[in-house]
Amino acid sequence: MKRLTCILLTLCMAVSICCVSASAALFTDVPDSFWASKEIAWAVNKGVVNGTSATTFSPNDKTLRGQMTAILYRYAGEPAVSGASSFSDVKSSIYYANAASWAQKNNILISTVTGSNKFLGDTTISRAEFCAMVYNYAGYKSIDRKTASTAPFSDVKGLSSELLTAINWAYANGIVNGVDKTHFSPDSTLTRAQAVVMLYRYEAKFASGGVETNPSTEIPTKPDGTTVETTTKPDGSTTVAETKPDGSVSTVEKRADGTEIKTAQPVSGEITASVSVPKSVGSTRVDIPVSKPSGSMVAVIVHPDGTEEIVRGSVVTETGVALRAEGDVRLKIIDNAKRFNDMADHWAKDAVEFASSRELFNGVGNDAFGPDRSMTRGMVSTVLARLAGADTAGGETWYAKGTVWAVENGISDGTAPEQPVTREQLAAMLYRYAGSPAVSGELGFDDADSISAWARDAVRWCVDNGILNGVGGNRMTPQDLARRGQVAAMLMRFLQATV
Repeated sequence: MKRLTCILLTLCMAVSICCVSASAALFTDVPDSFWASKEIAWAVNKGVVNGTSATTFSPNDKTLRGQMTAILYRYAGEPAVSGASSFSDVKSSIYYANAASWAQKNNILISTVTGSNKFLGDTTISRAEFCAMVYNYAGYKSIDRKTASTAPFSDVKGLSSELLTAINWAYANGIVNGVDKTHFSPDSTLTRAQAVVMLYRYEAKFASGGVETNPSTEIPTKPDGTTVETTTKPDGSTTVAETKPDGSVSTVEKRADGTEIKTAQPVSGEITASVSVPKSVGSTRVDIPVSKPSGSMVAVIVHPDGTEEIVRGSVVTETGVALRAEGDVRLKIIDNAKRFNDMADHWAKDAVEFASSRELFNGVGNDAFGPDRSMTRGMVSTVLARLAGADTAGGETWYAKGTVWAVENGISDGTAPEQPVTREQLAAMLYRYAGSPAVSGELGFDDADSISAWARDAVRWCVDNGILNGVGGNRMTPQDLARRGQVAAMLMRFLQATV
């Protein structure tokens, strides 16, 4: 009887393998001569992707964000997830719900996805965006992603640093090619065939060679229903998240460098955290987990004497609030939203919410923000002074102390503080505030020659880091005035790029 059972099991396994292989071969729209036939067969056999019907694969169909996140999740082996994502548009019954939760908690998604706390699973995904997801996945697998090479594509120069870094890495490692020798077509929608080819090449480069390592996760449940999720990274860092039946969560992160972050998230009330950073580490980025982060959330330092200080440089991430910390710090996370009656449908709504919640600058009166009004040089100096923690109250004029600070710190020459600031002037001030990092390369905008010589490096740096974008038609319009909404957006992107 046992022998018969073994024979039957062996036959079943053989039939199963044959059926999977045959299913790849039976796609009428993927003949052996199709450029991605081998990769499609690999993906189907691996169980990463299925056909669109019993006989078709639809290799040239466009892909959606939900689909590609689910495919990456399957490729990862569908690891256990604890709790749902914080996306307001992901229902627990949707097929990619677990994938979205996994991707959010492990920083697989690109930063722009959660700008409005929406996943947008039914929207198409671009070639550049999926490149970034694969790049982030490699980080999740603890792969060394350093690369000194630059992809030879002329149409990627205006992309954010997040996308550009991913494309350079993917090209250097043979995961992607251009549509021709000098063009990548980053905004083109990714096709199903292109997606599986990228995963196949990633597998050949990293997974098959044993380069990948994966954080190990254990999720036992206590008798009272409390779950304890322990994640251990290859470097020995651990994160322990304890979720009680009432929904409250306490998290302890212990890093290999000795940094420790303890967070308490009650069901209602303030989220609190204590951070301890060894002197040998100095200033380091810390991430405070938040179940449902929003753009107006900000970190607040609670000093030993009970006084509080908003951390204006804290930023909202997919999984919480990030900031730079040094030494021993007590924190709390608050929602410091400011409401303006002229921002409901404005493109800069999220950026204004971000900047105003950090009290970098306020409205113009009568509960209005005035997003399309110009902004003066003195106001920008004052905003940056506040961001640096300087006291800007008092002085002969409202901008006097901010302007003095800007001159003393090499941000501005202090001239014409009441004049409106231009886009290139704003870029230069942010660039100097960041320490004037080294830059290289040329700008690809049609009006690049109109950028003032003194502002070229600054604009290049801002573009490379996704802080400053063009205005359409491949133009930069560097001498145009920077509007208040634009300044808020650039400040938000600046902090996101530099925290």
